Amino acid sequence: MVFVHRRALASIVTSAILLSSIAVLGVGLVGWSNSNLLSHQKDLENTFSKNINKLNEHVTFEKIWFGGTSPNKFVNVTLTNTGTVGLNVTQIKFVNPEDSEEILSVSETDGGIEISNSYSSEIDYEWTSGTAFDFIVTTNRDTLFRTQVSP
Repeated sequence: MVFVHRRALASIVTSAILLSSIAVLGVGLVGWSNSNLLSHQKDLENTFSKNINKLNEHVTFEKIWFGGTSPNKFVNVTLTNTGTVGLNVTQIKFVNPEDSEEILSVSETDGGIEISNSYSSEIDYEWTSGTAFDFIVTTNRDTLFRTQVSP
């Protein structure tokens, strides 16, 4: 009897199978890392753009005046956008400067100011003559502009 020794798979065939499986895994890994990189790149671009625009925002308090008689007193504020980008005023706060306690907060819905334009808002507030308070304006990019006023 003659015994013939055969291998199940030749070394060339097993090498080809290993190389092709490594190539498939490599292509999948490169595709995944590329999509992951593009996603992070877009997030980084958005963050960079938001922060650069935030640096270019600037508001000048043109005039803050107090009017009316009790019980219908009000504060009128005029702001001018002196920055290089448009902005949206989202909130105006009156804060006690001594203890930082919020006196009044008003949300603004139509506070868009284009470059070099002004925005005025009349706010009902029972102010007391001679009592100073901080006036804080917040934009949609969370930039704060502060000044102190006294009726």
